[in-house]
Amino acid sequence: MQKALDISRWQDTLDADAARRAGITTILCRAVYGTGKDARWDRFAPAVKAAGLRLGAYGFATWHYKSVNSGSTGAARAAMLAQTDALVALALDAGADSWVAVDQELEAGQSMGLDRAANTALLAESCERIRAAGLHPCVYCSAGWADARIDTAALEAPLW
Repeated sequence: MQKALDISRWQDTLDADAARRAGITTILCRAVYGTGKDARWDRFAPAVKAAGLRLGAYGFATWHYKSVNSGSTGAARAAMLAQTDALVALALDAGADSWVAVDQELEAGQSMGLDRAANTALLAESCERIRAAGLHPCVYCSAGWADARIDTAALEAPLW
């Protein structure tokens, strides 16, 4: 079994060497929130690589938020393309060699702006863009989110 962890701006420090010694093999660093680079990406991603660990990346998606897409699938798709491309660019630049994940959930005060079918289609397209870049896509969400918001049978990417 491999051990992995995820990390983002919510953690102040990362001792990647200590993680490796503890049996961690992979660290997935949040690369983007929407299209904005995570505040710790430039520090954490190189530390993961320097410690000899596998580097994964994830992007916190917001294209499904009604506040972002106003209920329009077209607006959601435009936001998805920009957010996915920002994630892919950072993952490629840093040499990501593990999963590149789309993190999807709702933060407090946000509401869903897509139905299940549209959400699944955009997630699938995002994962295909990640795959086309030579990376390994997955979707990062809770089991409850996957059951309620994604047609997992139509998604050709693993769930994390």
